[in-house]
This record gives sequence, C-alpha cells and structure tokens, in this order.
Amino acid sequence: MDTRVECQLAYEGNRYHGQVVIQRKDSVLSVIALSAGVLALSSLTMPPVPQLLMMSEKCDPTPEFKVVMDPYGGIKRANEGWTWLSQGYIEMHPCYGGILKISGYGNYVGDDWPNLIASLDEKGLGSWVFDKYKTLVISIPQGGRISLAFLNAYYKADTHPIQRRELYLDYIAFKKVN
Repeated sequence: MDTRVECQLAYEGNRYHGQVVIQRKDSVLSVIALSAGVLALSSLTMPPVPQLLMMSEKCDPTPEFKVVMDPYGGIKRANEGWTWLSQGYIEMHPCYGGILKISGYGNYVGDDWPNLIASLDEKGLGSWVFDKYKTLVISIPQGGRISLAFLNAYYKADTHPIQRRELYLDYIAFKKVN
C-alpha cells in the first residue's frame, strides 16, 4: 500500500509555516520524520526582506535623476553625471519616451568590472560592463520609471591601498524624441 504525503511550506510575516497532509498510513516512521522536518523548518525565522523604495508613480514633465537607494552614502551628482562609490540606484519618471545617453568608466577590482543595469518600469533595458570608457545610447520607448543601478560594488579595507570597485558616469542625459 502506498502512502501519499503532501508537504506545504509557506513564509508569512517573518516565519515559515508548514502543514503535512497524509493519505493512507503505510509507514508511521516516515510520516513522523517528515512531520518533524516540516516543524523544524517552520520554526526558522528569516530576516525581513528589504522593500524597494519606489518613487511616486506620477510622471515628471521635466525629469531629472534622483537617488532612490544609497545605503552607504556613496552616490553623488557630478557635473553632468553621477559617481557611484557604493551600490545603489537612481531613478526618474519622464512622461514621454526618448533617448538616454550615458558615458563613463569603471575600475577593475576584486576580479570584476562595474556593471550598470537599466530598467523601465521594472523591465530590463540592459546590463553593461564598464571595462573601458563607454558611451551608451538607450532607446526609451515610452514614459515610465527609468532606473539605473550599480549593484556589484566592492570594498576591501584590509589591503593597502584600499580596494574599491566604483562607477564613474560623467554624462547622463535624457532627451525627448518627437
């Protein structure tokens, strides 16, 4: 005779909750072992998942990039561009489509180059490795929330000199296309 055991595990709040459904008891030991495993998992607590901070959904007729997430205070406006000394992202919300032009470079540290990720309304527009000075021309098909993120920052303080992977975008401009 077969035993059908269904195990359901869900994460709610900051805890796992589990449930075991048994049809036809065949081996009491296997059911007890599985139940104990589910109970052990359900007692685990997880740290809260960070929520993305989204800018207002209202579009801006004169859009400018603004810092949205900068946990280490390393994203700075620099003339016509931005300097990323740490991970984070910037956003703007134009009411219309256009062309986004970005120029910049990064430094190779920790076996990798800086990576810039662009998205429109949380849909990827592309990801670029800044392994040399680059100029990107990105078509933005319609208005929406444009995000630029640098997420592979690297910092190692126990070396001399200190090692930091940083991204320097000396030019970012968005132009409406008629």
